[in-house]
Amino acid sequence: MTLQEMCDDHAYFGPAPCPQCEETCFPGLEENLTTDKINALDWKRCSDEQAPLDVEVMTKIDDALGCRNEQTLTLHRRSPEGRPIWFLPDLSMYVYYTPTHWARNLDNDNMDM
Repeated sequence: MTLQEMCDDHAYFGPAPCPQCEETCFPGLEENLTTDKINALDWKRCSDEQAPLDVEVMTKIDDALGCRNEQTLTLHRRSPEGRPIWFLPDLSMYVYYTPTHWARNLDNDNMDM
């Protein structure tokens, strides 16, 4: 799932919406997860607070280049002595980046934190 879009009229590819036409289209975004819901999340910096292990949470990279890679991930430790790394929710593979922020997943109301 992504919150980036391509505006064909202005050759803009970046965080939605396009700053010139203000159109918004979110290809691949789940219907129940709107921009308003994502903006309303209580985002925590990963450097300030680690996400809970083995719980699906929303993640993103938000830095000088903008906001990107917004998706649900799970912080998982493959061995007791290993450091936790970010995986897809089904644990089928890990991601090749480290998110800067995480937030409680809106679809996971029973998350204990």
